[in-house]
Amino acid sequence: MKAIVYTSNTGFTARYARLLGEKAALPVYGLKEAKKALAPQTEIIYLGWLQAGQITGLRQAVRRYRISILCAVGLAPAVETQLRELRKRYQAAYPQLFYLQGGLKMEKLRGPQKWIMKIVCKSLHKQIEEKKELSEADRDTLLLLEKGGDRVDPSALEAILHDLHQTRQAE
Repeated sequence: MKAIVYTSNTGFTARYARLLGEKAALPVYGLKEAKKALAPQTEIIYLGWLQAGQITGLRQAVRRYRISILCAVGLAPAVETQLRELRKRYQAAYPQLFYLQGGLKMEKLRGPQKWIMKIVCKSLHKQIEEKKELSEADRDTLLLLEKGGDRVDPSALEAILHDLHQTRQAE
């Protein structure tokens, strides 16, 4: 593994990338700056934020680099249904796939993204409120949707660091 490359919109993915870079002793680059700093086919860890179930920037990163570990950063806590969808979409190509909860900062969104996110938030809020019983994750998601917030958790990187350590030992 040579570097960590990320795409971030409101800063949560960038924070995870920097934290991971510090803990793994790897350089960290935004996708645009990585093109200048890294040679094609460099082996990387890629982090991208989720938008409509897609990991942003992944197509561009795949064209240029070899992604060994893939991380998706999303709004909601990691729940099994969400993880199952991510695995269906990405795990065949990326067996080392991880999900990290980021947060929500509506004030950082612009244009169509802000408009779309407002619709997504309303829909998600309604889905959660219609449940008969709310889990702790549901209550936290409602709070996040209503007030915004930051859920970046450095301890969430432990599984990634473990896999990275295993990969380095195998090399």
